[in-house]
Amino acid sequence: MNVNYSEIENWPRLAWCAICEVGSAEIRVLHGSRVETRSDWFGEIVWAGEFSEAAFDRTDIVSGSGGRQRNDTFNFVSSGSIVDRLHVLRNGNRYFVSNSLPCVLSVANVSLDPTYPKYYEALRSINFGLDSYQREFRCSSGHVEFVYFDNLSWDGSDLVRQPKAFSKTAFSDFDNYHAFLVSMMESVAKNIGSPDRQYPYEMLTTVSSGYDSATVAAITVTSGCNRALTIDRSRSGDSDSGAEIGGYLGMDTHIADRDAWRKHDLAEIPFIAGGPGGGGSVYFKSAEEQLPGTVLFTGLGGGLIWGQPTRDQNGEYPPIGFSDASLTEYRLSVGFIHCVLPLWGMRAPADVFRISASDEMIPWRVPGNYNRPIPRRIVETAGVPREAFGMTKKAAAFMLHQPFSIKESLSTSSAADFNLWLRESRWEWLRRWKLPPTRVGSSIVDLLLYGTVVGLRLMIKLAPGDRIRSILLKKSRAVGHLARRPPGSVRRYTFPWAVSRLQRIYDAGRHSYEQG
Repeated sequence: MNVNYSEIENWPRLAWCAICEVGSAEIRVLHGSRVETRSDWFGEIVWAGEFSEAAFDRTDIVSGSGGRQRNDTFNFVSSGSIVDRLHVLRNGNRYFVSNSLPCVLSVANVSLDPTYPKYYEALRSINFGLDSYQREFRCSSGHVEFVYFDNLSWDGSDLVRQPKAFSKTAFSDFDNYHAFLVSMMESVAKNIGSPDRQYPYEMLTTVSSGYDSATVAAITVTSGCNRALTIDRSRSGDSDSGAEIGGYLGMDTHIADRDAWRKHDLAEIPFIAGGPGGGGSVYFKSAEEQLPGTVLFTGLGGGLIWGQPTRDQNGEYPPIGFSDASLTEYRLSVGFIHCVLPLWGMRAPADVFRISASDEMIPWRVPGNYNRPIPRRIVETAGVPREAFGMTKKAAAFMLHQPFSIKESLSTSSAADFNLWLRESRWEWLRRWKLPPTRVGSSIVDLLLYGTVVGLRLMIKLAPGDRIRSILLKKSRAVGHLARRPPGSVRRYTFPWAVSRLQRIYDAGRHSYEQG
């Protein structure tokens, strides 16, 4: 099986799309400027293992994505977390596989359905766990499949999912679990620093006044990480800076202004295009100069694994699911790999929950509801005083699609561009006999919706026949559904808007390449 590479100028640095044709022994890979390419593998990827062996398809401690040839098969490898994913689209005899949704749509020459109102609900289904999320999403021609965590195997005729190898299946106690995290960190750090890399990376960790990122910082520092990134304040305006913790750990900590991203036009687009989370991590734009060429370690999802969940009625713990993937498109453009340390070992969550509740962790429990003994033990043992972190629950994430006027959440430039997209797309709604959504904050159109519902219901009563009444009833229900929703409900269409805007970047690069 042969792999041919083509670098596409002006594509996001870490984006790639592989084209596999049924019956062909050749795979064509289009990619950005910082994707590692070899005769038998490619990727924007780090993992626990020797870089020279390129065995990233044989571990679940892996961040980023790539592909690895094994004899007569080629394995496409997704991230070992659930904040990045692969995207698959089949068109005739060709399969398209990519680490970017707008990229795979561009190369396959399709688009999302701008009239579909439930993309966010489908994207958030990952909250129900890896066995229960919605895998296929509607587009203009067929469906695009989302692949979290699993790998994909291509044998020249079919593309099938393959489960990742287990790095660890059980944890007996805190020392065993902590040793696992530290040893995996050492292996990943060695991989990151390999001199054999075409494109080198540096380690960068987040740190805050909470539990999760402070824990990640305490673990990364044991493997030589000396740079940290923190956001100055939380969503409520309270200080959330982890600079003090970074100081205790001996790290050079950069403090970013949580709201500085608003100085940039259309800054939200790549974050919203990531999908679940709805752009919640847009504050990373405020520290963009710190991110290129780094492996960014974050504590995202730490509450899922290090908190103490409630068992269900059968005595089972809920599956690990996490909805914030808002860095997945942004990072490809900036050029960094996102490594979510709390999700290492995520397939043995019951063991971690049991350790948290065990008697050995009593000295590291504190009064109150915000209590995570495993992180507290790790961070305090690293030399950070108890009162310096984890005292109150804070959050820095933005809520860009809450159920109030979208004008209050999007920046001025993005709200204007979103309204423009709604106008550009209105014929797609009309062509499908759907009423286009109102522009941001338009109360006049909402009044017209109510009037339309009243008129349709009157027509139903006067209609001469069951078939006509049935058609009018369906239209009335559709319009009534729109009328009952507040103006801010148009926010549900921000996902296809953001994806379409990023897709134009891939289209331009691809057209330039094809013409050149």
